[in-house]
Parts: sequence; structure tokens; C-alpha cells
Amino acid sequence: MHSERKKKPDPKKDTVWIEALRSIKAGEEITYDYGFDFEMPYTQKLLRTWACKCGSPKCRKTMLKGKKAREVMRKHPNWSKGSEPMARPLAAAPRYF
Repeated sequence: MHSERKKKPDPKKDTVWIEALRSIKAGEEITYDYGFDFEMPYTQKLLRTWACKCGSPKCRKTMLKGKKAREVMRKHPNWSKGSEPMARPLAAAPRYF
């Protein structure tokens, strides 16, 4: 359970560890592939909800992974233009460290 949902949050206990395959230099930008996979039909709304706004030219534009997400994106090339809310940018997420 995330700290913000607990009655007495303890950020030191709610930690995500990321291991690198190589040394990372101080100040070097790193990326993280969330790769969420849900057991439900993928829709344009679901893609917009989990849209990525990192701005990288290599970004696949969604935090969802796999064939189901690619099929919806291919079928609906303008999926990101809808009115449903999009996930907030990662930079705006709370930080606990």
C-alpha cells in the first residue's frame, strides 16, 4: 500500500528499488518502463488515462504494455486527442525520498 493511503505514512518503508545493468553517471537521465498490463478490454479511454507525457521521441506514448495497447493505438491513431483525463506528468508525482 502506498504511503499516501495509510493513516501514518512512512516513506522509508514504501520504497521502489531499481537495479541497473550498468553504472549510471551522476546527472545522467534514466527512464523507467512502467509496462502496466490490465485484465480488461483496452480502449481509447484506458490509453488516455495511462498516457505518458515524457516528451521523448522514442516514447510509445502510453504506460501500458503489450499487443492490446498497440492494437488500440493502431486502430485509433488519434486516441490521445480525447476529452477524458490523462495521467499527470511524472514530474508532478509526489516524491518520497
